[in-house]
Amino acid sequence: MEIQTLLQTQKASIEHYFSMIDPAQIEHIVSIIDAVPGTVYFTGVGKSGFICQKIAATLVSIGIKAAFLSPIDALHGDIGIVEKTDLVVLLSKSGETEELLKLIPFIHARGAETMAWTCANNARLAQEATTSIELPLDRELCSFNLAPTTSALLQLLFGDALAMALMERKKVTKEKYYLNHPSGSIGKKISVRVDDIMIKGGDIPTLTKAASLKAAILMLTKTRKGCVLITDGGQKIEGIFTDGDVKRVLQTEEKGVLDKSIGDLMTKTFISIPQGITAWEAVQIMQQNPEKWVNVAPVTKQNLLVGLLTMHDILRQGIR
Repeated sequence: MEIQTLLQTQKASIEHYFSMIDPAQIEHIVSIIDAVPGTVYFTGVGKSGFICQKIAATLVSIGIKAAFLSPIDALHGDIGIVEKTDLVVLLSKSGETEELLKLIPFIHARGAETMAWTCANNARLAQEATTSIELPLDRELCSFNLAPTTSALLQLLFGDALAMALMERKKVTKEKYYLNHPSGSIGKKISVRVDDIMIKGGDIPTLTKAASLKAAILMLTKTRKGCVLITDGGQKIEGIFTDGDVKRVLQTEEKGVLDKSIGDLMTKTFISIPQGITAWEAVQIMQQNPEKWVNVAPVTKQNLLVGLLTMHDILRQGIR
């Protein structure tokens, strides 16, 4: 098949799945897994086995006890890990996978329940399992309708929807989710706080309103922080003057502007960042206007200046 034909076939197969799947059945499956007091094990052979590993990993990442159980290893001793409080989910396109069919009686003998995900009507696996669901499959993407392509994709789609539904049911907050990802980009979004990376104390470039534009330009050049904060001489911020403001002023103001008071040229309305929030939350504030992102902002506590945050410092932490 040509690429365009392949894409059309793939799209049609996915649309078939979404048009035929029963939301009530999905809700039933979600309710069963949500009520499992023990561990949810996923097992499958071949491509289904790889999908099992991904689904289990996604559930673990949102705080649900889940794991992949190799059906071969389970038949040779690993089934000993399964307890009566657990649920074993078996994935098979045909629902006729011998290794899974052999496994079911031994799982039931241990008092645990089983759930089958198949793509076939009246599959033996669905009949033997405690409960089951059929994932509507039109055809495989394979020109012979044999290679597990679309069927594996449907298993993955269903698993992801299941995980997100469970995430909602269990009221997994953003903070709880981040705590399960202490490393990498996700972990940094909760572990790095504004206080950890903001410019503090004497390193914050400040001037009073009486200072001249020339003094502001010299400070901008010297400190290279992207802005000068205009204060009352203490911690009260009265305005901000940025690198971009220099261009604006020099293009629009009259002769002698370098000696003009910065208080007359500063921007009086500006975005500030509350002390104590995460750097990721600060990014959301600084980029809340898609047409005008803020690259530098004062950090405040009870409206008083405590720091200065730059987008450069945030990006340097690997937060995107």
